[in-house]
Amino acid sequence: MRGLVRCIGLATLLFSGLACSVSDYEKRMDEQRKYLAKFDEEIKLIAPPQSPLSAPPQPRVIEKDKDKKKQKEYLPGLSEGFFLRAPREIARQPEGEPALFPASPPGQVVLYRYPGGADPKKGDPKKTPPLFQAVFASTARIEDAGSKNALTPEEFRHRMLQALKTVANLGATMPKIREEDWKPDRGSLECQFSAGAPDADFKDDKAKDKPPKDKPPKDKVIKDKAKEKASGDKLAWHFFVYHVEQQNASPTGKRIQAAIVYQVPYAKRDEGLVKRTIDTSLGTLALGAEAAKKHQTKVGRPR
Repeated sequence: MRGLVRCIGLATLLFSGLACSVSDYEKRMDEQRKYLAKFDEEIKLIAPPQSPLSAPPQPRVIEKDKDKKKQKEYLPGLSEGFFLRAPREIARQPEGEPALFPASPPGQVVLYRYPGGADPKKGDPKKTPPLFQAVFASTARIEDAGSKNALTPEEFRHRMLQALKTVANLGATMPKIREEDWKPDRGSLECQFSAGAPDADFKDDKAKDKPPKDKPPKDKVIKDKAKEKASGDKLAWHFFVYHVEQQNASPTGKRIQAAIVYQVPYAKRDEGLVKRTIDTSLGTLALGAEAAKKHQTKVGRPR
């Protein structure tokens, strides 16, 4: 009898173990399916881990021949590296020279532009405009007591926006951004604004001959067009600006900050796909030592 009870007990434990194993297997399979589904969605929105934005060079001094003499020339760059998987239509290499503000060190913010898309005013009207026009990136160390070549977060945000105003050619269409305009968003600060009113028509007015007498004076036409621009009805672009801080992200233990800006056509600013793509892209951002590691391993899954 005892032997029978023992056999029944062993059988019960065996079946219980099998049930647990099947349950664990099903759980792992379910997790794998969710992972693959998320990965497929991610690849549709942003570049693969093997194709992050190319890291710009660090600040450096080179020697150039000028008037048969060797002269040193300072070339700006980013002192702190970053890793970011941008929206798929964005180029991996930055475009031309970076925007600088102020014009010379110290305290200079260097902003790189990664192009993508096309001007919605010049493209084929039958084609859907691309979702993203450009991504901008900048990094800097956060100022601590006694630190050099570093900026407070407030200084960095202000100077970065001034550099953005220049490189994006926004001029007077860019609104004034105050500190209270920055709002918390997923561990970062975010602000949004629309700018870049197309001025082709405005320039054409200057080139035209004087209007007939039955038309309003030229100065009134110009004023009316200026009001039209200010109203926002003809704005071309919308900007999503993010300021991120990371503690002890560099090998030296210094705190690092970064600004990432996404430029989209004004007409697409409220599309859910835009925000979903930005959230996915921004989730891959890494700075300093962590960024260097990701560039080496080409691993950058969104957090």
